[in-house]
Amino acid sequence: MINMKQKFILASPAFLLILIALAVLIAGALPAAADEPDANVKGLWLRCPGFPKGAEVLDFEDDPDWATFYARSVDGVLTFEIRRQEKEGSELQDPEDVENIISMRAFNEEDEEDGKANMATIKIKENPSEFSQIYKLPCAMAEYQTGPKGDKVHNASLFIFTDVYCFLVEAEITAGLAKDYEERLMGWFMGLEFVER
Repeated sequence: MINMKQKFILASPAFLLILIALAVLIAGALPAAADEPDANVKGLWLRCPGFPKGAEVLDFEDDPDWATFYARSVDGVLTFEIRRQEKEGSELQDPEDVENIISMRAFNEEDEEDGKANMATIKIKENPSEFSQIYKLPCAMAEYQTGPKGDKVHNASLFIFTDVYCFLVEAEITAGLAKDYEERLMGWFMGLEFVER
C-alpha cells in the first residue's frame, strides 16, 4: 500500500522530470531502425546492418504490386540498392536467368562498340558457395561494366531467390574506384539479414 509520503514523491515535478529523462535516454539507446524508410516494409525483406549510418537516401519505393526498391549513396560515389520483386510474372525465376538480364544491361549503350566492350567484362557465378552457404538459398553473383568509354561504371550484383521473391542487391561505382570499395562491398553483401514483418 502507498502511504502519503510515497504519494507526494510520485506526484512531485522532480520525480516526473526524472521519469521523462529516463524515457528519453532509453529511447535514444534503441536502434534507429524505425527512422529508416524501409522500416515498415511488409513481408520478407533484406536489411544491411553493416551499411554506414546516415548514408544519403536516393530513392525508396514500396509498391506491393510491382517491387520494393531502396537506394542509398556512400561518399557520393557508390550507390547501393536493395530490390525485391515477386518471382511470379518476372523474368528472374532462378540463377540461370541472370545471364540474360545482365547481358541486356551491359549491351544497352548508344554506341555498339561500348556495348561490346561492356559485354566482355561480364562475370557471372551461379550459386557461388560463399553466398549459398550464408543465405541457404539459390543465389547468383554478377560483375560487369556499363556506360560509354571514359565514363565506365562498375556494377556488382547479388541475386537471392526465395520461393516467392527475387532479391537483387546491387552496387554501382565509378570503375576507377571499384578496387577501393571491394572489401567493404563484399562485407555488405555477406552481412545481409532477412527480416519478416
